[in-house]
Amino acid sequence: SRNLFVAIGSLAIASLISFLYLYPINQPAVYYLMPTRFWEMAAGCMLFIGFQKRKSIEQFLEKVPPIIVLAFIIAVMYLPKSLATISTVTVVVLSLVLIASLKKGTTAYKFFTIPEVVYIGLISYSLYLWHWGVLSISRWTIGIHWWSIPFQVALMFGLAITSYRYIETPLRKGNWFGKRWKTLIVGGGVIFTLAGGLIALGKSLKKDLFLGDKILISQMGNLTNFSKSDFFDSKWNTKNCVFSSNNDVGKKVNFEECSLKTYQANKPTILVIGNSQNVAQIRMYERVVEKGFNVILTSAWGCHIPKRLKTQNTWRESCNYYQENVIEALVSNLKNGDIVALISDFSSFSKSDNPYLKGFDMSEGSILVNGKPSDNRLRNYEFVQGINNLAKQLDSMGVSIVVQHMGPLTRGLPEVQECVSVFKWIKKSCEYHSKSEHLKARKNFDNSLIKLHTNNSNLFVFDPMNIACPNASCSYLSSNGKLLYRDTAHFSDYASAIMSDKFFLFLKNI
Repeated sequence: SRNLFVAIGSLAIASLISFLYLYPINQPAVYYLMPTRFWEMAAGCMLFIGFQKRKSIEQFLEKVPPIIVLAFIIAVMYLPKSLATISTVTVVVLSLVLIASLKKGTTAYKFFTIPEVVYIGLISYSLYLWHWGVLSISRWTIGIHWWSIPFQVALMFGLAITSYRYIETPLRKGNWFGKRWKTLIVGGGVIFTLAGGLIALGKSLKKDLFLGDKILISQMGNLTNFSKSDFFDSKWNTKNCVFSSNNDVGKKVNFEECSLKTYQANKPTILVIGNSQNVAQIRMYERVVEKGFNVILTSAWGCHIPKRLKTQNTWRESCNYYQENVIEALVSNLKNGDIVALISDFSSFSKSDNPYLKGFDMSEGSILVNGKPSDNRLRNYEFVQGINNLAKQLDSMGVSIVVQHMGPLTRGLPEVQECVSVFKWIKKSCEYHSKSEHLKARKNFDNSLIKLHTNNSNLFVFDPMNIACPNASCSYLSSNGKLLYRDTAHFSDYASAIMSDKFFLFLKNI
């Protein structure tokens, strides 16, 4: 027991360290890979061994009221995502305490030993495997509504009970071939054969098996391919010009490397700053280059330009560096008649009572001011102050600044893929909310931009709303069936391209 405890404990510590290290960098790996999840399962093993060797531990934990522990577990689930690592560790520790404190006579013990509750525990793995398939197919077809939930829950339980009784239990308890090694070889062979068949069918029948809109789905392949310039003589790439991780701190940016097409000093220059929104609109700026401008495109993921607006996300150090050093260096190279264009995700500066139009208000702590979480009002105030200072600096240099207003607020909506990848007999619309709702939600940010424009004669606002939402109801699709979005935050290449002519006309009037 001692050797097992030391071995499991050592592996658990290594696993926990890898979990804490990798979570800010690669959350999918942390979730799906065994090495970063091992500590959670090992905790139960260590608790069991600890009880065998140290009765004092068990006697101490027995005194903790389990109902209070259960209440704490539920409370932890409501903590913000920014505290996810702490929440995960806390839930595991509290679960250990709950198991240890469950003793006969307590209310929690009586509840957890009800036969029906015990049975749910027995089928829980089958239930876990089935529930997501039911939810996914429901979202693609009939949707998830108050009236459909009882049927969907019943289907989850029906499938789980059936597979537990007729598949899971017989496979686990059956003596299939007399010898365990024979069972493993035959079972492994069956799995290998089935997997190979599925892979072969997936490649040969990929398009034939899809039951959705094939014209729309054909556009999906290019949606994520936006981090490069198509100009053959352009040196622009994300390695040189985008701050996408904290490893980019200290990176130097120059006009030649981050210019779309070859930089020519005798042409007027547009310096594009902001976060991933501006990279997503690279097609718009490529068209502007063809009209006779230099375009210098730089970006910092998840970052806002005013220095006092700090982010809590995984790129916070690179964002700080971009705010404090990179922008200042780039601005110093501008000349009279040049333009700074600011494109960012401003959904966190919106405000709406509609739960599906909340922008980032659902996680208000994601942007800090003076090291503290900020609300919508404070963000807008700091944005005005920061951009006002930048506009004054640029005005003294004879440089104008263009701030791109926010388009429709798609944060909190289903991904664009959901209106594309639906069964063809279900007529699911790609429309979402009326334009008036979006305009109402961005009213606070409207007022911020009006203040900036009023106070600075060199500051102008480009509004893509009527391009992205020309009708009374907004949609993921254009009138000719082209996708306007690549996800719930960024415009597609097509949308960026159709904005270019309007943007060029806008620039001519500055």
